[in-house]
Amino acid sequence: MLTREDIIQVERTVNLLHQRIHAAFLCRDQSKEGHQVWHEATSAWHAQKYATDFLWSDEFMDDLRKSKPEAIEQAILYLEVDPWYFRSGYLKERLVRKLKAANLSTKNCNRLLKVIWNVARGKNRREFRDYCRLAAVVASEDFRQMLAGVSAENDTEAKGKFTYLRMHLDRHTTKTEQAVAPNDR
Repeated sequence: MLTREDIIQVERTVNLLHQRIHAAFLCRDQSKEGHQVWHEATSAWHAQKYATDFLWSDEFMDDLRKSKPEAIEQAILYLEVDPWYFRSGYLKERLVRKLKAANLSTKNCNRLLKVIWNVARGKNRREFRDYCRLAAVVASEDFRQMLAGVSAENDTEAKGKFTYLRMHLDRHTTKTEQAVAPNDR
């Protein structure tokens, strides 16, 4: 079972290996030793196995599609930790898309709403629109009221992401969808 510590360690390792490659690249063409250092850095990058590698697998994505509780838990944990490293945004994007179609419990929806809130509050990222689409599925009335209460100053600091999220929810959530509650497991 994946843990927060596993995810944090993957983030550290990927970032360290990525930095080594970039540093070695600068001296790659300056000498044979520089080329060897670069070669060793890229070999270490390609040889490394990570605790989160299984999250990319078709089997894991299929488990999410089938709404298996263990897969949902691991995907939400990854999004909660929100690691920032090479290709992590692509993985988050895939997980969010699969979770949008999953059969989520109220507890899972509440956890995802916290993730969505933190994403809106944080730095810009490629998968933000996918988080907005997920919000249209999991948003509660309390969440909508929290969004409505965001001050203009706080939204400016978040680069308008709260406004975008609120507008997305207004456009893409019908009254029928709002009335349907997630499963309580």
